[in-house]
Amino acid sequence: MSAPAAARFPLAAPLLLALLVLLLGGCGAVGERTTRSEPRPIDPQQAQQQERSGNHAAAARSYRQLAQQAGPPQREAWLLRAADNFLLSGDLAEAERLLQGLDLRAWPELEQERQVLLAEQRIANRRPAEAEALLQALSPEALPYELAVRYHEARAGALLLAGKQLEAARQRIALDLILRDANARLANQGRIIETLSLLPDTALELLQPKPPGVVGGWMELARVVKRHGDDPARLTRAAGQWRQAFPDHPAMARTLEGLAHYAPSPRPPQTVAQAGEVALLLPLSGRLRELGEAIRDGLLAAYYADHEGIARPSLLFFDSEGEGDPTAHYAAAVRAGARLVIGPLRKEAVEVLAQRPRREVPLLALNWLSEQRGPIPGLYQFGLAPEDEAWQVADRAWEDGHRQAVILSPQGEWGQRLAAAFSERWERLGGVVPEHYPYDPAMHDFSAPLRDFLKLPESEARQRQMQSILGKRVGFTPRVRGDADFIFLVAQPVLARQLRPQLQFHHAGHLPIYATSHLYSGHPNPTQDVDLEGVIFPDIPWLLLPAGTEDPITHERLEELFPESAARHPRLYAMGQDLYPLLRRSSELLGRGELRLQGQSGMLYRDANNRIRRGLIWAQFRQGVPRVLLPEPLLSARELSALPANQP
Repeated sequence: MSAPAAARFPLAAPLLLALLVLLLGGCGAVGERTTRSEPRPIDPQQAQQQERSGNHAAAARSYRQLAQQAGPPQREAWLLRAADNFLLSGDLAEAERLLQGLDLRAWPELEQERQVLLAEQRIANRRPAEAEALLQALSPEALPYELAVRYHEARAGALLLAGKQLEAARQRIALDLILRDANARLANQGRIIETLSLLPDTALELLQPKPPGVVGGWMELARVVKRHGDDPARLTRAAGQWRQAFPDHPAMARTLEGLAHYAPSPRPPQTVAQAGEVALLLPLSGRLRELGEAIRDGLLAAYYADHEGIARPSLLFFDSEGEGDPTAHYAAAVRAGARLVIGPLRKEAVEVLAQRPRREVPLLALNWLSEQRGPIPGLYQFGLAPEDEAWQVADRAWEDGHRQAVILSPQGEWGQRLAAAFSERWERLGGVVPEHYPYDPAMHDFSAPLRDFLKLPESEARQRQMQSILGKRVGFTPRVRGDADFIFLVAQPVLARQLRPQLQFHHAGHLPIYATSHLYSGHPNPTQDVDLEGVIFPDIPWLLLPAGTEDPITHERLEELFPESAARHPRLYAMGQDLYPLLRRSSELLGRGELRLQGQSGMLYRDANNRIRRGLIWAQFRQGVPRVLLPEPLLSARELSALPANQP
């Protein structure tokens, strides 16, 4: 009997082996653990050495492997180091994936580090508002020293990316007060001067705190560099006079000795646009003619004010409202020899050209595409997009400490666009919108809709109920809704002047009102604008800052040359002025290096989608006149005296 059994065994063995292979193959990791040896543990010193040598991609992988071998909270700490090194290696997506996947609520110090790293990732992706929201949730005074340094660096980067030079410089000034290393302070102080030098001389003078203190001293030093940076001897004398005026200022002696390094370049190098033709597709006929002429006149004013002797590009003007479609106009400009095309202005025309499969020469459109898209090769966008202002209002209100917003906007497509843009940004920051009320712009008496908007009937109903219970009349002041910190008002000047007094009449005078620049005509009118008292809004430097000595020609002279454009459409006129320095710096405009330019229509910078964004100036109506809002003091005298001395 044993022989037949032995004869069958060789046939069963292959089947059993195959079954084992199938079973082990279906177990995946289990099979690997049973057939392979455990990977050799990573030495933390190996990861640290990779990090120190600048091999951040390898360091990130090593830290991630260390995390796999550790338990909490060491595992989470290694993952943070991995994310940090992924950031440094340029792998932003993997850094975000790691950071978003961490739940560090049980370890507050690690969570603070995660937020700073996430903010740095947002900055690298050119999303400064999201970075600011993350950083504002932290208190730098409560952070460990190294993390506090990175906090101030990140906030400075986010603010500068958002076109807020003064606020960015103030973060660097706060950083200077805590830095312990003299070389780090020297580098940071240079960045303070470089950042402040981006501001016009007029702004540095107008925004000077009183008394000047530490911040004002830096602002005055930036003015010294801007005035005398091209003359070393005069710069040295002026720096000595500055030190006499600010004997206790924390600026280091080495910083003053190297001031010439921080002087802004008087002129960018020759670029493609300077060497060839620039074509402009503007509406010079039809219903948009005045808008096109305002942009053209602003550009020509800056063009003819350039007396520095460097060859200027030739300008070719095409009527974008003439015969043919946008594609034909663009092709005609290319055939005429254009090496850069600016325009068109109409959003629909920009949409058509965005669909063009190939752009022979770069196109700087004068409007924004409707959808949130990624960068399109060869297409750049510069415009006075109202959505951009709504986003900046949301950012400012959040920075001011508000968290609940109610919206008043006119019925129709324009009002809906601004309300939607504001709501999207506000909720992304973490704010709440309890109500959006679209009002009828054809109305003159807004009492009824405003009463509903402010929930006054509910307050009055509570009063009647109380009187019914008590059986007698009681003293009563109606209470407006309690779920709002401020009102976001979307309105043109005439309606804004009606709405704000009626809001005050209906007991909402305590609620701050934020608005876009659309409520300001652009021309001081104290008699009528007294009804806008207290409203906070952003606008362009051209309208809020007086012309300074560095301006090539004054406002008054420009209005003499182009009275219609400057008076009727001042914001488009300022935009036209900014086109000239943009085409002068076409190399930066087209993505070769950072674009950062103080223009008449705002602090201009290029975002991740190749849009030219504008950082605006903030103002508030006081006695019918818009007054530029000055920043709060950086540190009080008490806080300054409590800081450790770090002057070498």
